[in-house]
Amino acid sequence: MFLLQCRENFFLGITPANLLQRAEPGPQKLVELYTRFIGANQIVAFVGLLQEGQYYINLWAAHLLVEHHHPDGPTHQICMDTIERYANSSIDPKVAQQELEWLRRQAQAYPFFN
Repeated sequence: MFLLQCRENFFLGITPANLLQRAEPGPQKLVELYTRFIGANQIVAFVGLLQEGQYYINLWAAHLLVEHHHPDGPTHQICMDTIERYANSSIDPKVAQQELEWLRRQAQAYPFFN
């Protein structure tokens, strides 16, 4: 379900760092699915989604983990590396700009993670 919702969001142009889209059904469904993973004690399975690059699956997973789970250590670093890769990518300038802005907001809110 998570993969399918990421695919749907992708084709609708909904991206993880776009704050204007957070209240839309697609992102809300991903938060709900993420909560189910965590509730079923499947955090390891969810972290595995960081390896899937299609339809921004890894980017959605990274955002959900950082914003809702606050991982530490290696998982946090993988999440931030994933987000930074998209922020520095020239493939989709709109997504890159959104991710750069998200990283700036994170740096302001949590300076000790930088």
